[in-house]
Amino acid sequence: MLRKDVRSMILSLILGDGCLSQTRPSKTGKTYGILAIQHGEKQRDYLEWKIELVNKLLNRSMTAQNHKKGPALWTTHRRLKAWRKFCYPNGKKDITRILPFITNPTMALAIWMMDDGYVEPSIDKKNNKLYSVASRIFTCSTPVVDQEKVIIWLKENFDVTPSIKFQKRGKNHYNKTGDDYPFLRFTTGDSLKIWELIRDFVLQFDSMKHKFRYIEALYQVRVIKRTARSVDLDDIVHTFGNRDGITKDK
Repeated sequence: MLRKDVRSMILSLILGDGCLSQTRPSKTGKTYGILAIQHGEKQRDYLEWKIELVNKLLNRSMTAQNHKKGPALWTTHRRLKAWRKFCYPNGKKDITRILPFITNPTMALAIWMMDDGYVEPSIDKKNNKLYSVASRIFTCSTPVVDQEKVIIWLKENFDVTPSIKFQKRGKNHYNKTGDDYPFLRFTTGDSLKIWELIRDFVLQFDSMKHKFRYIEALYQVRVIKRTARSVDLDDIVHTFGNRDGITKDK
């Protein structure tokens, strides 16, 4: 694999949940870059894939490390220090610096969606139907002024144009107070366009089959079958289980 492709894959891992940091200076005065990724126990299969990937990219033989919040990946490498300095100006991750160095946009977007994505369903509970979906990417740490750069990258690579929306902070958020934070929201059409590109890769992970159950169900009827315009919630429960407590109205 070419050096720029190795760099691209590592940077793809930090678009979402991954992060780059650095060690404190040792007695020799040297500092090292650190790649760290953590997921919940329910997404262990996804983390194991990331570990296998990093092992190949950086010639490592790592295994998952167990922590209270879930399994984690943690490794150092000489190149990570420079990448950290470039991607974290002023100590904060800047994804607009990362995107120009991505050589495989589809893979990067798949990882980004699995890390920071969400599928917002439009459900008619009275008729027990799913009618549409809207994918989101939570770009909360990216200043609003830079969100347009992300939109341009998505337009150039996937011919989709999400809109910038804002979500209010609340008691369940890491930062409970402060300004509303931005995210990118895709129309149903653009959501399905992206999903068609990444679904085969995403659905190899059992943990992601549930996360993306609504868009996969709609994709089955709108793209593959090209007949029905809605999906019975009972079919989704039958296929993906009832972890969200979906109930049928009496």
